[in-house]
This record gives sequence, structure tokens and C-alpha cells, in this order.
Amino acid sequence: MMRIDFTLIIVTATPFVILIGAFLYNQNKLINQAVPFADGLILGEKTIEFKEDGIYEKSPLAKTFYDWKAVDSLEENSGTLYIFVDRVLALIVPIGSKGDNIEIIRAFVSKKLAKK
Repeated sequence: MMRIDFTLIIVTATPFVILIGAFLYNQNKLINQAVPFADGLILGEKTIEFKEDGIYEKSPLAKTFYDWKAVDSLEENSGTLYIFVDRVLALIVPIGSKGDNIEIIRAFVSKKLAKK
């Protein structure tokens, strides 16, 4: 008959429990740090103005100007217009936005892209 030594089990299992706990803690910490602030630069409320010299983006925290040379492409997906100014950075224009005439925006940006 085999005798189970609980002290040996506890001593052997403790490092694994600590490692798993540390892993889960760090994973949760990384996930929380990767979520942008609701009222920050990424998700906060913005005003986008399309002008002849470029695109002006204004928020309570920043003002940004994008020259038309920076605009890479224009895409539409699930009721939202994406104006890419880099491979992973896009200005997001919800089609249902108040006061926005999406057809005018789409035509204006397309015209500027055609001139590039």
C-alpha cells in the first residue's frame, strides 16, 4: 500500500500555484492597460474637419492635422467610414453621425485620394 505524504504534495504544488497566480495577475494587468480611456485620445469625442489642405481632428485633449499626402485609403465597413492615414491608424467617421453628410465626405476624400 502506497502512503501519500501531504507535506511533499504541498511543497511540490506551491511553486506551480504561485506561477499560475503570477501569470493570471500579469495577464489581467496587461489587458487592463491595453484598454484606452473612454474619454481619452483614442475613444473620446472628436470633431473632424475636411479642408482643401488636409484633415483637422480636434478633441478636448488634442488637435491633429493630417496632410492629404498622409491619407492612404478610404474604407467602409458595418456602417462606419474609415479614413486610413497609416496601415493601422484610421480616422473613424460613423455614418449615422449627426450633421454628417456621408456622401459628400466620401466623394471629397475619394477626390483627394485620386489626386495622389
